[in-house]
Amino acid sequence: MRVEVEKIRRLCRRRGMSLRKALDRAGVSRNAFYSLARRPEILPGSVVSLAASLGVAPGRLLGEDPPLVQKAIALNEIADRIA
Repeated sequence: MRVEVEKIRRLCRRRGMSLRKALDRAGVSRNAFYSLARRPEILPGSVVSLAASLGVAPGRLLGEDPPLVQKAIALNEIADRIA
């Protein structure tokens, strides 16, 4: 799975914050973020922290997944909203 930089930027814009602010809130350096963005695989801890700083499930920051994974992500987001 890869980090989708444009998805993250859109989420930041929707929340009225810069990418830099989201990264600061997540405790992820810009260098680490752009390093993650260039890799075919990511470090889960960084993605989880960044997603938490944006208030979304980590799957929202990633590229397309197999259908079962997409269904699990959708169910997780519904559970998050209910909670």
